[in-house]
Amino acid sequence: MGSRGDIPISRFGSEQCGILFKTLVFQKLFPGKFLISDPWPYDELTDEEVEAGKDVLRQLMPLNTIVTDMWDWDIRFEDLTLDDTYFDVALGSDEFAYSQAEHLKEDVLTWIQEFCMDYDQEQYDEGEFEQWVLRQCKDFIIKWRNNIAREFV
Repeated sequence: MGSRGDIPISRFGSEQCGILFKTLVFQKLFPGKFLISDPWPYDELTDEEVEAGKDVLRQLMPLNTIVTDMWDWDIRFEDLTLDDTYFDVALGSDEFAYSQAEHLKEDVLTWIQEFCMDYDQEQYDEGEFEQWVLRQCKDFIIKWRNNIAREFV
């Protein structure tokens, strides 16, 4: 996955470019000060705008994954597991996003058991199925974030 640090500064609007330049200079002059705040959509957007943003990002989720298979069971994992962290998983730091794969894995395993879904779990040795699900969840998050980057950057 490419780093967002690779975005050429010319891609920003002129106003944002000036603010970014000023902030970077002040950060160099005064380390630890003039940090750019992390935008939090719930502070700036209406509930309808937040949902519209989520819908656009949802359309960029990779299909044919164990995660999106949950939709076949009317399980809206994005509203359950990712509800409070949706934008951070989609747009935040790689470290945070990948840490959420563990939470997603736990929920997916619960749903698989609860709804008796068949993923040939019996073919795996002790703990291997759980590790496979975790890899699938991480791959889902990576592909989703890559799709978002391709769409918007």
